[in-house]
Amino acid sequence: MNESHIFSPHWSPHARFHGIVSVGMPVLLAPVSLWLLWHRSADPQAAATVAALIPIAYWGPFFVALVIPGAGLSDPGQRLKHIAGVPSPLFSAAVTILTAGVGWYLAGSDAAASRTHL
Repeated sequence: MNESHIFSPHWSPHARFHGIVSVGMPVLLAPVSLWLLWHRSADPQAAATVAALIPIAYWGPFFVALVIPGAGLSDPGQRLKHIAGVPSPLFSAAVTILTAGVGWYLAGSDAAASRTHL
């Protein structure tokens, strides 16, 4: 939240509203994902699946937005930082999605291994 986003004088009130919502969603949903992973559940695989889907559902649209005409990762005249040659917002989104997917896979593998050792 800086002058290039929510506090930009170029943003309309409606755009600012969506910016605030997009910051608030992961702040509120991350603890839900952690709770799903850490609490005892009657169906731990379902809890792990939902916990993985939460960040995937939030960050996945970053990639969808790339194909929408008129949408951009940055405003004209602003430069994004790059990590390994990838714009930082896309790099962060990809790492988060990959981490969630790998975590989901490992949770399923662990559950399958537990069932075979009963």
